[in-house]
Amino acid sequence: MTPRYQCLVTQGAWTWRLLCSNHRELARALVRFPTQELAAADARSTGQLARAAAIDILLEADTSWRWVMEVDGEPRVGSVVRYARRPECLRAITRFRDSAPVAVVMATPLIRRARSGRSLRATAEAPDGSPPGPRSDLYRDLRLDVRGRAGRGPG
Repeated sequence: MTPRYQCLVTQGAWTWRLLCSNHRELARALVRFPTQELAAADARSTGQLARAAAIDILLEADTSWRWVMEVDGEPRVGSVVRYARRPECLRAITRFRDSAPVAVVMATPLIRRARSGRSLRATAEAPDGSPPGPRSDLYRDLRLDVRGRAGRGPG
């Protein structure tokens, strides 16, 4: 699979990210857009500029490295991860410069939905109606189901 741009909406604004052929996120836009079309246009424009644009390598306070591409003096796209060593960061810049110009914008956007954040243990009830605790039978049954084998529960 070829590298691709994926538009996504987070917190009511559109942005995009560059995914490599191994499905890992390589870069992310540092700008937010009101519409998906503007985000997609910015991704295509970034791809055209990627080979010649200025890319700064930054050393963070925690001694990690990251990169940022600037266009007209404004940060436009940056690395997703921080790198432990400068050579790793330089390799990521090379991957970005090689991938961005040939990447296509995916037709389907990614829409992130809010989750409740509650786990199964927090929402389930014990057989007697009390909330499950680490020593309840419900917890033991869930533990056995997840591990897929019979065994003794905690306690």
